[in-house]
Amino acid sequence: MLPPVTTETAPRSITVVERPNSVQTNIAIGRLGIDRRDPDYLKLAVTNGILGVGAAGRLFMRLREEKSYTYGAYNTLDASECRGVIAGSSEIRTAVTEGALDESFTNSLV
Repeated sequence: MLPPVTTETAPRSITVVERPNSVQTNIAIGRLGIDRRDPDYLKLAVTNGILGVGAAGRLFMRLREEKSYTYGAYNTLDASECRGVIAGSSEIRTAVTEGALDESFTNSLV
């Protein structure tokens, strides 16, 4: 028997790990997602494909091609039998961390 679908999520939080001499920032953003029983599953799967799957994704194009912040940026949607996660990730130049975070929240599902 599958667990019931809930809409509860935790408030947004940010964890920063200081690495003073690093030339890159690793951004990993995530949140609790949906399962395949959700009526919005197909809409989110299509949206995820547009925003973040591969080199043609909006997140990749914005952070790499337009802004030159990174070599790649990706978004994933894990919506299987049980509730999964929605996550985005990228490794970017430290000097542009703030701009990359802004773009990541604007151009991904998280």
